[in-house]
Amino acid sequence: MAAADRALVVGDEVEIVQGVGAGRTAHITVISGAHAASQTITVDETITGATTQTAKARFQTWKKIATYNSQSDEMSNFPVPEGSNWVQFKIWMLWTGKNEIHDALLINKVREPAQ
Repeated sequence: MAAADRALVVGDEVEIVQGVGAGRTAHITVISGAHAASQTITVDETITGATTQTAKARFQTWKKIATYNSQSDEMSNFPVPEGSNWVQFKIWMLWTGKNEIHDALLINKVREPAQ
């Protein structure tokens, strides 16, 4: 079900598609005025300059399961939901300066690379 077909909920993704912060994504942490004509939505990422500006955004049902910081995290265990035969990942990266991806492995329950 598309986000436009249902009410927004905490955890939904906000993708800014035009204006200040274009290309950035964040996730809803608070919805104020949930049943009013005008809503205020608070997100989990700081988008510099966006407080008093206008932008267009797309709302989707992607849920954030974890974050990773290559400067401080050596290994991350992402809590992938169980009970499904497949999982779809959306990875969003924000780099400042020179960075690169070294390895990205999906490990299954027996700690072997998934096939």
